[in-house]
Amino acid sequence: MARNTSTSLNLLTHSFSRSIFPSPSLSHSHPLPSLEETDFGDEEHPDIAALLSGRVPPSWAQFSLVCPPTLAQWLSTLTAHMQCVRELLVQSRPSEFWLGAFLHPHAFLAAVRQEYADDTGAGLHEIVLDVAAPSLLPASQSTTSVLLTGLYLHGASWNGALAEMRPREVYSPLPPLRLQPTTLTTARPNTYSCPVYPSATRARGRRAIFAATLPCADTEFWLLRGVAALLHPFDVSL
Repeated sequence: MARNTSTSLNLLTHSFSRSIFPSPSLSHSHPLPSLEETDFGDEEHPDIAALLSGRVPPSWAQFSLVCPPTLAQWLSTLTAHMQCVRELLVQSRPSEFWLGAFLHPHAFLAAVRQEYADDTGAGLHEIVLDVAAPSLLPASQSTTSVLLTGLYLHGASWNGALAEMRPREVYSPLPPLRLQPTTLTTARPNTYSCPVYPSATRARGRRAIFAATLPCADTEFWLLRGVAALLHPFDVSL
């Protein structure tokens, strides 16, 4: 999974080079010219026009799960992604995963299911992913039990359970959620099955990645509110 994401980042780097320095003579083997000396080529080209206006070039955006509204936000997010992938490639298996670092989070979830199937002999069709607040799902000795970090609530706040949003609050950070593959389903009272989306733009036919079980006092209230969790606190997605 990390290697697939690393490959995508390498392709993105190549796209950077082609977008900014279209001339073959401008490569990593030659000294980079100053900004005043750089020929950006056709300013009507979509990538060049986007760069000059502070937006994310179309050829770069295709390598993102979500596309922040500004180039500065996009580059900041890319830096965090690259750091996370670098750590995954050199470390032994961590117990926590930032799901937003993966360009294809569905692939990560599928890998967790496959690993559980290999360990237990269960059929893939029998396995469900139980994702819940740690207070609802105690730690397991299973190596396939992991924590998912970096999620945000949209439409509610968090104080150990779902709560009303604070003034001027748009996104509320969630604590790490525990993911445990299992073949058993557990009904939990006073909880809300919170859909998890890549970004706040969830009205374009985009399906939820999974649902997380969160404690609450009134399930119907939060269902009508349309509360969701997000991998990225952005309003623009691909």
